[in-house]
Order: sequence, then structure tokens, then C-alpha cells
Amino acid sequence: MGLAAVLGGVQSLGVSGYDEALSIPSEHAHQMSVRIQQIMQHEANLTAVADPLGGSYFIESLGAALEERARGFLADIERQGGFLATLDSGWLHERAAENQRSQFDEIERGARTVVGVNDFDHDINPFPIDGFRGSSDAWQQAGTRLAELRRTRHQRATDAALKILAETCRGDGNVMPAMMAAVDADATVGEIGAVFRDCFGDWQVPIAM
Repeated sequence: MGLAAVLGGVQSLGVSGYDEALSIPSEHAHQMSVRIQQIMQHEANLTAVADPLGGSYFIESLGAALEERARGFLADIERQGGFLATLDSGWLHERAAENQRSQFDEIERGARTVVGVNDFDHDINPFPIDGFRGSSDAWQQAGTRLAELRRTRHQRATDAALKILAETCRGDGNVMPAMMAAVDADATVGEIGAVFRDCFGDWQVPIAM
């Protein structure tokens, strides 16, 4: 994954931990992710040239084909009225669902091989993943910190910042500065989210996924 990203010209790379699907990545998983990037940089020397695959007819043709398909899909979105219109109508969600169903069908029929899922899935693993070992009182600790924040913050300043945020949301101003001012005034994520829901409502997915 990391190699494909670098060869594709990515500007910033983060390799996922091997246990990330099971838990918060462990320290060992984090270390392995860093080592993968270091191997690519210092042993494979991928950073020695600007474009390692530049000039490859095969790669360049694949890139051109991908660009053509992307432009075609963007044109379909424009014909539907634009990106926001396709979200509201459910058209974009339906396209994603179709692709997902098609991929699942290919995996079930064996037309697409996913190693460890529908083929080569008989490995014996003597080294089970421990995962991240968290504490059992995380909720209580967060609640204690929240209570202390609300006790010590300047409540009038917080209320004023939230009021300005609500007025900005109902107007046509830039919401970001008002939201950051609310954060600076020690408004919580829940309080800011409540303002957004009160002003904009809850968005409902137009189709059942």
C-alpha cells in the first residue's frame, strides 16, 4: 500500500497499523508502520527521483484511462445537478452501493481474489494480536474532565461564543472563525454540535444502505 502510494505521487503518507481493524493500533504496530516507510525511503531509495515510474508506457496508459473514467463520472454528476444534488437525491449513494454489491458478488463467486478472505485463508498464526490495552474507566475519566471544564470555564464567554456561532450559522458568514472562537471559549464538541443541529437540522441519508 505504501509503495503504491509513493509511486503514485502522494505528498503525505501514513501506513495503517496491522491491528487497526481490531483496535487502536498497538505500539508494535505503530513501530512497524514507521519501519515500512523508513525501508522505502532509505533502502528502496524511492525519494531519490521525482517520479520513479515516469516514462513507463503501461503506467502512463493506466493513469490516462483512470483520468478519462474519472472525468466521465464527474460529467455524470454534473448532469445530475452537481455533487450536493446527487447527495440529496441518493444518486451518489446508489452508485456506491452498486459498486459494493458488485465487488461482494465477485468475491463470493471467486472472480476476485482477496487473500485471507476467499482464498489462501488456512494460515496458522501462533502470534495472536494483543491489540491496544486500554483502561476500563475511560468514560469516567472523560466525564470527570468534562465536569471540571464546565466548573472552571468562563460560562458567560462560552455562552456568548455559542450564540455568535448560532447567529453565523443562520446567516451567510464564515462559520469557521465563529466555531474556533467557541472552541477557544471552552465550548465542548457536543455543545457546538448541538448548535449545528439546531441551525441546520439532521441530514437523513436519502436511501437505505
